[in-house]
Formats: sequence, structure tokens, C-alpha cells
Amino acid sequence: MTPVATMFSIGEDTGGTGALVFVDYRSLTVTLVTNPSSVFETDSTAAVTGIGIYESSNSYDISVVTGASGSASVGIPLLDNASATTDPP
Repeated sequence: MTPVATMFSIGEDTGGTGALVFVDYRSLTVTLVTNPSSVFETDSTAAVTGIGIYESSNSYDISVVTGASGSASVGIPLLDNASATTDPP
């Protein structure tokens, strides 16, 4: 089954910040559902102290990048993975 969308939470361990992210594979859209700390961005080039989340074209890979300030330790538990052949309950 090919996924068409996914939702996951991401947490940055050092600062204790987090966000809820929705990714639509067909439209290449990454949406921050919640991002109270404004640390996370939907871009492949994150701000100096930010963390970027993006989805590449022609791929089902989601990438997480850090800004110029260095590295970050993040955790990403998967919440949902919708499939093109699965009907909602």
C-alpha cells in the first residue's frame, strides 16, 4: 500500500519543544498543525536556531534538518499513516 498522508509528532530533546506535523505526499505539503515554540519550520533550509521539516518531490521521504547553530536531538513517534487503498473507519 502506498501512503498518501501521514501525521506525526516531533520533539526536540534539548529544549523540550515539540510540534504536530501533517504531510500530504501527493501535494508535497508539510503542515505544522501545532508549533507553540515556533522552532519548527516547513522548509529545507531552517533558520539559525530552527529545525526544518520537508518532503522531497518524487519521494516518500520526510527530512528533518537543523539550522546553522548546530545539531539537535529529535524524537518522531508515528501517529497515523493513511493509505490510498484503505477507507476510513
